[in-house]
Amino acid sequence: MGYDIVYIEGSVFTGRGEGEFYVNLYSRNFRRTLGISPYPGTLNLRLTRDSVKVMEEIVSRPVKVVEPPMEGFGRVYVWPGFIKCTRVFVIRPEKTIYRIDVVELIADVSLRELFNLRDGDVLRVAVALRDGVLPEYCI
Repeated sequence: MGYDIVYIEGSVFTGRGEGEFYVNLYSRNFRRTLGISPYPGTLNLRLTRDSVKVMEEIVSRPVKVVEPPMEGFGRVYVWPGFIKCTRVFVIRPEKTIYRIDVVELIADVSLRELFNLRDGDVLRVAVALRDGVLPEYCI
């Protein structure tokens, strides 16, 4: 991949309700590493086949790594992203129940509320492959 932005697309779905616990647990480390106070929860996306291929290509090259808050927990791999021009972070926990076809998004606001999302809605996310990159439509 010789570019700075890739796009992933997926359907919104409700997870198991554990995102709030983990975001709160990692919140200090998210603030330190990402510079945001994350909304307590994640937005789950089940990726399209093409987007799974994109994630398979980038999963071993996170832009940032959030260290675990304590022993026994895993790292969280992170890519900056954008929904329209709202900054989000695509996260992939080292220890997860999800396969590669699911990503979680965090932001400093509730993405469900901000974009009025419901389960089944399709969302397109611009994913930065290095820090400080913006999609052209946000410049």
